Amino acid sequence: MKRSTFNMAAIQTQIYSQSFGFPTGTPPEYLAVNPSPSATQNPPPPPQPFSQPFAPAAEFENQISDFDRLICLQNERLRLGLQRKGKQEMGLVMRHWEPKIRFLLKRKEAEIREALNKNAELEALLRGAGAEREGWKSAAMEREAAAGALEAEIRRVQQGAGEKGAAAAESWCDGGGERMTAAVCRSCNREECSVVFMPCRHLGSCKSCEGLLEWCPLCWTVKRTAIDALLS
Repeated sequence: MKRSTFNMAAIQTQIYSQSFGFPTGTPPEYLAVNPSPSATQNPPPPPQPFSQPFAPAAEFENQISDFDRLICLQNERLRLGLQRKGKQEMGLVMRHWEPKIRFLLKRKEAEIREALNKNAELEALLRGAGAEREGWKSAAMEREAAAGALEAEIRRVQQGAGEKGAAAAESWCDGGGERMTAAVCRSCNREECSVVFMPCRHLGSCKSCEGLLEWCPLCWTVKRTAIDALLS
């Protein structure tokens, strides 16, 4: 009865040791006092290391690390694949649209050149119009000056004719009135003076002689132009 009680205690101790990670088997002191027949027949298994229950956790961490590296590798491959695919699609798009883009660029360049040429023509026309306006302005000023000089010359001639009497006037007897005439042509001495020479502004010749004269018959200044004077 006493031996069976000891055997039951040994079995419980072994089960407790196996459940909680302690070395299996009965203590040596107990076996020395109460030897068991099963100890000589079935030796207990060797003691398990204390760190064995923690081995699955380390292996699980290694698996997680490997899984993370695999995910990173797949992401990098996916990124490179998408980048390569994008470049290929962009190349296809460029090859498709490149001729049309070149055509549009050439047409736009031609339009720009045409617009520049038109602008240059307009600028040339504006410059020509400005020069023509200045020429007309100068001619108008010259004509105004010539008109003033002609008026002064007419007054001078009329005053001289009034003083000289018969040299520059002729009588009208049938109408009871008199008319003062201008001086005679300084070239032919027959016709009435009707042309003002420029730039000296002298009333010096008739219309017929003006085309033959290259200078003023009064001051001998080279004639640049001549203006008809309408004498009443």
